[in-house]
Amino acid sequence: FCFKTLFISFITFSNSSYQKFFFDYNAQTYWLSIPFNIFSSKIKPPWLYFALGYSANGLVGEYVNYTTYGGQKLPEFQRYRQFLFSLDINWTKIPTNSRFLKKLFQVMVFVKIPFPAIEYNSLGNFKFHWLYY
Repeated sequence: FCFKTLFISFITFSNSSYQKFFFDYNAQTYWLSIPFNIFSSKIKPPWLYFALGYSANGLVGEYVNYTTYGGQKLPEFQRYRQFLFSLDINWTKIPTNSRFLKKLFQVMVFVKIPFPAIEYNSLGNFKFHWLYY
């Protein structure tokens, strides 16, 4: 994750802060969580899931990177894709008798909890992250 890429993409992608938030591709990761017990019902705990992630980095433009902004030359960034392997928690699978916790867990199921992750990117590199979300 490169803060310089994030900053430059934030100032160049659009004119409004609302659009900049949604067009900042460098800060977006999409996750698919799969239960471990899909392979075997003996795997415990049932709330622990395997997560596959997809992201990109080095994007300072939708299809190609901008080379200038406001008459100033921008640094060059290499565009690449990231494929991530991590863990996730399905909060709704945690047993509880508390109505409050049940409601809270239903909301929390949409939040990816930071876990260690292994990245494989389109540059052909593997990378370990202590925490990634």
